[in-house]
Amino acid sequence: MYFVDFVNAFDSVDRENSSKLLQHPGIPKKILKLVRSACEPSTRQVIHDNKLTELFNVLTGVKEGCPLSPVLFLLTVD
Repeated sequence: MYFVDFVNAFDSVDRENSSKLLQHPGIPKKILKLVRSACEPSTRQVIHDNKLTELFNVLTGVKEGCPLSPVLFLLTVD
């Protein structure tokens, strides 16, 4: 039996790897380019004690609420 912590699993998806995996099924380059642009590294801030933290880079994981996130996660797991 295996138990998967999906919250941490979604945060650990390697974005570069998942975009490489999309090349194998023969997805058109235009779609692949759109997916890659959605997965580009980004910066974030967190509100803690009513104050914004400093900016930090987000290099892994899929974006919360993005319709592509489950697909990218499943490709990575598969």
